[in-house]
Amino acid sequence: MGCRYCETIFSNKVTVTINGIHHKKNKCFPSLNDLLAENKKSPYLAAKMKREFTDLFYMEIMSQIKKWKALNVITISMIFREPIQGQKRDHDNVISFFLKVFMDALQKSGKIKDDSKRYVNLDLMTCEFKYVPDDQVGVTVDIYEIGE
Repeated sequence: MGCRYCETIFSNKVTVTINGIHHKKNKCFPSLNDLLAENKKSPYLAAKMKREFTDLFYMEIMSQIKKWKALNVITISMIFREPIQGQKRDHDNVISFFLKVFMDALQKSGKIKDDSKRYVNLDLMTCEFKYVPDDQVGVTVDIYEIGE
């Protein structure tokens, strides 16, 4: 289901899937704009939002890829399944919030040593958006190790 290009050049892949609507009634996840709006109200609210989603992603990572730990540099492929009514959201804002929080959760879980470019190559990152009914909303992240 992930990046066909990545699957042809990288052999070691793990997948994390986070299903459901987790932000407001019609958004799978917050966007960068949502985080900035919370920050305008209070920096504490923005920090709370980031922490809540980091914790959510951490729990999903720990339950879905228990034994895996990156031994090499990684790259990722993301498939966002947004609610049909979510089509108005800017992809760059959705990606930026998700990517920051997901990488922080990967590091917190110990699956990667650090989320710096020394350990994560985002030059090869791919991203796709699909619009689906509410019961199919979520995101699937394929994590590929680069090298052997």
